[in-house]
Parts: sequence; structure tokens; C-alpha cells
Amino acid sequence: MAGVRGLLAVLAVALLPPLAAVAQDGGIDDAVNAVASQLYCPDCDIPLTVDVCGSATCAAWRAEIRARLAAGEDAAAILEDFATRYGQHVLVTPPAEGFGMVIWLAPVAASLIGAVLLLAALIRMAPAQRPGPFVDYGDLPEGYLIRLEREIAEFRGDGETWS
Repeated sequence: MAGVRGLLAVLAVALLPPLAAVAQDGGIDDAVNAVASQLYCPDCDIPLTVDVCGSATCAAWRAEIRARLAAGEDAAAILEDFATRYGQHVLVTPPAEGFGMVIWLAPVAASLIGAVLLLAALIRMAPAQRPGPFVDYGDLPEGYLIRLEREIAEFRGDGETWS
């Protein structure tokens, strides 16, 4: 029994360094994918991010990102460098400055304009003020009022009058 325990201890010690290396590579892979997911592929006609595109250019970009992250470079600096070299259109999220600010503010402005137009349309569609259910007929001639009451009573079928 002691021999089995010793063998397990030797195996555990022997396997720890490769397992630690796999865990570290998983960490760098996550970091590479985090940066690559913020860049568009320059070759694809459809907007694919570098982390999912299978082109040779994207593979080279991922390798460059991996090397730069391993050297300790910041993700923001890497993204800024790619934008400087290849143009702002490779960034998934445009910067909030210059023309990029217009891209950020355009949806907000369009939403506000739409809300104002919708409110104006709803106000125009609202029904006009209707008179209440009781109307003052006091200024009508007496004969007309008697005739009106009689016709209403005939219409209702109960023979009651208001006066």
C-alpha cells in the first residue's frame, strides 16, 4: 500500500508542471481572444472579428497579439497600434472622440427626435374636447323644448318627459 501511495505522489509531482503550463496557456488564450474580439478582420467582406475568423491574416494578428501580451504590453496599447496601422475601421467599438463621437451620439439623437415626433403625432391624433353629457337648452324657445321632450320620450318608449 505504501508503494502505491509513493507511486501516486511521484506521478502527481511529475504531472504538475505540464498541467500548470496548460493552465497558463489557457489564461493567455483568453487574453488573446479578449483583444482579438475587439478587432474586425481586414480581409473578410462580412464583419467577422479576429478571434473567430479563420483567414491567414487573422491568424497572424492573433500570433502578434499573443506575442505582445506575453511581452507585457497593455491590451489598449495593442488596439491603438492596430487602429493606427490599419485604420479606425478595424476597431469593433469606435473611440468616443472626433468622428467616433458622432457614431456614439447619432443613435441617441435619433431616439430623441423619434420620441418628439411620436409625441407630436399622438397629440394631433387625440380627440378634441367633447361637450359633457348635459347641455343647457335654456335659451331655446318653449315650443321647441316641449317637442324635443316628446320626441325623446317616443324614442325611449317610456313616455317620461324631463319637465
